[in-house]
Amino acid sequence: MTRYKREFWLDARKDDELLLLETIDQLKQQRSFTATLRDGIRLIVDLRAGRLDVLFELFPFTRERLNTTPPTSGDLERRLDELQRLIVGQGGNITAPPPNYPIMKSAGAPKALNVPTTALPRFDDDEDGETVVLKKGTESSAGLNFLSAAFSLQQ
Repeated sequence: MTRYKREFWLDARKDDELLLLETIDQLKQQRSFTATLRDGIRLIVDLRAGRLDVLFELFPFTRERLNTTPPTSGDLERRLDELQRLIVGQGGNITAPPPNYPIMKSAGAPKALNVPTTALPRFDDDEDGETVVLKKGTESSAGLNFLSAAFSLQQ
């Protein structure tokens, strides 16, 4: 029997990898780390290849959830009526929308809203103030300043 060992690194400075490290410790305590690692690699490889076999094998409930068809308009209306009965049954008040209330239609492109245009604000002091001109410095001591400031933190 041949056995192989693979190692990988996690960066403890990254929150998501630190969380992975804690999860790995929990899985090792439950003696399920190796099986989880194998299943995870199988799942990722299968999904990247466009297959769902391993997903359905590991998580059988996902087959039912992914195979559900979207509701038809009759189903949707039935669900809305049921929701309305529940709200009214709990003492809620449902009123009909006003006659000119926009109703979403299934066909056609969205229409633009009729909103008034507004002018941008004007600041009176812009015209009276002085113009400040910024020039790029020609000194090359920025790096030296940075390094000396960094080293001064260590002291």
